[in-house]
Amino acid sequence: GIVNLWIIRINAQTNEYEKAIRVQPPYKLEQLPHYVVHVNWLSNDQLIVLWSLRDQKRTILGSCLERNNWKCEEVINFHSRLHTINRTK
Repeated sequence: GIVNLWIIRINAQTNEYEKAIRVQPPYKLEQLPHYVVHVNWLSNDQLIVLWSLRDQKRTILGSCLERNNWKCEEVINFHSRLHTINRTK
């Protein structure tokens, strides 16, 4: 499955809100099963998002800017290598 991250601007005084905007993952993850590990606001117009493939073999830290329509750009790409441990009895 794919997880989507959305932004909704809410006016705190009137409780009115704008249409939800989908935060787009980095290009390398768009069509692959992925999920969101962590999200943090860096400013009012920038998010930092940690995305991971479902198999957890790749994790990408993305910077997402409002001026780029919340399309995340890859900042760091982490690859994990799965090691098999052979047990003997």
